[in-house]
Amino acid sequence: MNARYINKCLAFGFDIKKTKLGDVLDVNREYFRDATIHELSIKLTQFLWRKLLPAERDNADDALNDAAFELLTGDDYKLAERILEYGLVHTKSENDLLRRMLAVNYANAIKLGGDKPRAEKELEKFDWSATNLAFQISVAAVKDNLNEVVKLMPTAVKSNELSEAALRRWPVFKIMRGQKPFQDKFKDIFGKDFISVATLAPEPPLTGPIEAAKLADSSKDSVANKKTKATRH
Repeated sequence: MNARYINKCLAFGFDIKKTKLGDVLDVNREYFRDATIHELSIKLTQFLWRKLLPAERDNADDALNDAAFELLTGDDYKLAERILEYGLVHTKSENDLLRRMLAVNYANAIKLGGDKPRAEKELEKFDWSATNLAFQISVAAVKDNLNEVVKLMPTAVKSNELSEAALRRWPVFKIMRGQKPFQDKFKDIFGKDFISVATLAPEPPLTGPIEAAKLADSSKDSVANKKTKATRH
């Protein structure tokens, strides 16, 4: 392990406290199982994208959030958490919408990884009171606030900020989908029984609450403002 390697690891947020200059890296099965190569490739791509094409920072943020969404969908919560932490801490995006997308998915990754108190602390770093319904219902879902989720579902669907497919597939609703009140409200809204993700035919990937946010804002664009990308939660 040389100084350049150590500096790069520190720059990308890796914990290398137990290593020192001159150590020999043991690239074993565990190393690969932890998806280090995948993680590094995502972070390196992000670093170069932002460095060489600074005007495309929003596109880079979108791509990072999409990558994390796929990891959450595949139940790889720890890797998703590290990718999203990199996006929030090291990229310093100036787009408030995209930062909130990353923050909701980051908190969800932390919660699904087993640390709900820390997830809620991350959410408390933002004021969600003035955000659209896609964000509000996603934040409620991360907090496991079933009553609030069920309460917001009809309005969010009616305003096109939330779709049937989103309720079935977004990782942010993973816990909610197993709750009877959620399933009952789903039936009230769509007139059909809730169907588990596993029984559904494949569809194009969604981008969770933020993707929904975007859809909602895009539909409102003709009336008011830019589409609020429904952060693939």
